[in-house]
Amino acid sequence: MICKDAKDIYRYYFEVSSFFSKQNLKILKTDCHNESKIFDISIPLGPILSEGNNLEILEKNQTIINCAKKEFPTLNIIKGDIRSLSNLSKRYDLILDFSTIDHIPPSDYKEVLKNYKRLSDNISVVVWLDETDRVDGDQAYFNVIEFTECFNTTFKNTQKIIIWKHRSRQLVHFYSFTDNSFNTYFLSLKNKWMNHFNKEYLSFKKHYLGCNSKFKILMRHTIFFLTFPKIALKFDPVRYLYLNPDLVDASVEPFDHFKKFGLYENRIY
Repeated sequence: MICKDAKDIYRYYFEVSSFFSKQNLKILKTDCHNESKIFDISIPLGPILSEGNNLEILEKNQTIINCAKKEFPTLNIIKGDIRSLSNLSKRYDLILDFSTIDHIPPSDYKEVLKNYKRLSDNISVVVWLDETDRVDGDQAYFNVIEFTECFNTTFKNTQKIIIWKHRSRQLVHFYSFTDNSFNTYFLSLKNKWMNHFNKEYLSFKKHYLGCNSKFKILMRHTIFFLTFPKIALKFDPVRYLYLNPDLVDASVEPFDHFKKFGLYENRIY
């Protein structure tokens, strides 16, 4: 896991997009939600991807298209659905899917991946996964084992980066590139973000331990274990606070907060 919250995830998306800027590539991006700015914390990716490239953005929702066009009128946005890519015959140097594919039913993603392969040799897909296929509104979560197997059999030399994880749910970046420079960059990007995450966490842990005695923490963990024996084996009070920064601002005690609120709010730990 390399990101601690949604802001981190959008920053990661932007860094990925920045790498591909000014490379004279023909790129297909599979939605324009970031460009529409319907989420306050999202970072538009279209402007930097279109710089020095031939960028096409596919979007099925006309309202989203209108919002994106209002913000960025020069972007080449095409109304369409990733499930209709079989109608396209052109080739792209790169396809970027930032969590578009997990907004279709689980039964449809295999055909979409096949079309991605037909249209490009360089594929980047960010997707939400879980232990089993499930749909929550317009957001789908695909079976982690089945999707991983499908991606690995559809493409060659596949790699993945776990962007975010909470219990069985995870956001994963899969990619398959024939361009070695792309593979080299993403390996360094993964290491950079992992080092950043670990460095921040260790700094936070040092501060937490400096404010609480080891005996006090051990006693609280023991009491916590009596209530949640299974969770207690994985529960890290420092990680809980680090991944939920609003609790730090509120100066809460992590064990007590999780027992009273965190478990029922589905807080990451």
